[in-house]
Formats: sequence, structure tokens, C-alpha cells
Amino acid sequence: MIFLGLLCRNVFVEQRRKARRSTFMCLNFAMVFERADEVILPAMYNFVAQSFNATPTQLATITLSRALVQALASPLGGLLGKAPVAIRLA
Repeated sequence: MIFLGLLCRNVFVEQRRKARRSTFMCLNFAMVFERADEVILPAMYNFVAQSFNATPTQLATITLSRALVQALASPLGGLLGKAPVAIRLA
């Protein structure tokens, strides 16, 4: 009986480790892609402006609106992060 309890506990601990590892990897990928977006977009302004016949003011407006949407969506993501997990990733 004790062996079965230890076995179940070890399985539970391993599942929690896998879930934490998956979460950690997803967060790292999100941070890398976010930083890449912040670095690449200003470097691409001239190319994007020429491709879409956009002025620097229009590009700045698009960038500002993206930042505002991200700022408004972040608290929602925080609230959803505190909610119980209903979806299994692995």
C-alpha cells in the first residue's frame, strides 16, 4: 500500500515537472519572438514604407496602435494566467 502511494506521488511530481518545463519553454519562446519583433520592425521601416507606400507617420501610428493593444491585452492575459488550467498541453 505504501509503495502504491509513493508510485502515485512520483507520477504526480513528474507530471508537474513536465507542465512546468512546457510553460517555461513557451514563455521563453514568447520572449524571444517579442524581442525579435521589437528589433526587426524598426530596421524594416524603409522596406515596409516603400512596399505599402506608407509615410513614416502612418508607420508610427501602426506601431503605436500595436503597443496600445498589447498594453490593454496584458492584464487580461494575467487574469487568464491565474485561472485554473483546463487544457493539457502534453
